[in-house]
Amino acid sequence: MKKTLMTLAALAILLPAGAASANDAIVGTWASTDGESKIEIAPCGDKFCNTIIWLKEPRKDSLNEDKSLRERDLVGLRISDNLKHAGANKWSGDVYAPKKGKTYSGFATLAGEKLTMKGCLTSAGILCQTRTFTRAN
Repeated sequence: MKKTLMTLAALAILLPAGAASANDAIVGTWASTDGESKIEIAPCGDKFCNTIIWLKEPRKDSLNEDKSLRERDLVGLRISDNLKHAGANKWSGDVYAPKKGKTYSGFATLAGEKLTMKGCLTSAGILCQTRTFTRAN
């Protein structure tokens, strides 16, 4: 009986950690397949943040709808801070698109070392633009 209780206690401790690691699969540094940018996705409380960490051609946030933000650098800019796990290898949340200067409903899908991110006009995933990233070392 004591051995059974110890086993159950160990499982109770280990199972949440295993579940969290599947949710955390998106964490890391990602390079766009066009070679134009790198992003870093990291835990942000119970969600995930997405930050631009490198641009082939560094520039300002000149298209931002808020004129007061147009002089900020894009490198170092957090473009999402509310990505949440939405199913097996899927995440969703708002994402800022600097090339448009707007925030969209975002969806991320992970397949092996390939991350596909979509920014859509609606949370239903309609009228989307897609970017693909590969895990960077």
